[in-house]
Amino acid sequence: METYQEKMAPRFAALLASRAEELRQLLQSHTHAQLDGGDADEADDFKAIADARSLSAVSDAQAAHAARELEEVLAAARRVATREYGTCVKCGVPIPLARLEAAPGTANCTSCQSALEAH
Repeated sequence: METYQEKMAPRFAALLASRAEELRQLLQSHTHAQLDGGDADEADDFKAIADARSLSAVSDAQAAHAARELEEVLAAARRVATREYGTCVKCGVPIPLARLEAAPGTANCTSCQSALEAH
């Protein structure tokens, strides 16, 4: 199993910074859309109103997910800076490099993440 090495810190720091910026932009566009919205009340039929409300609910869920991911990414960036990145915050086991590359904000190994999700 290939694991994170300290020499990879600059690459992961850049990856995390890039993802944080993407998430900030997504959240900002969601906020602007909410402020600019209001067209659903102007719709002329119930189907259009229901469609608009469904899209709004999906958008809200995506924004909530992005906010949670942004918190995870920022915490991961702090772990890179303090040289704690790459190990599970629950058990201390090295997190596989493939998992970090797929989800750079992850704080847990697959075993601990599975246990968290089971509860």
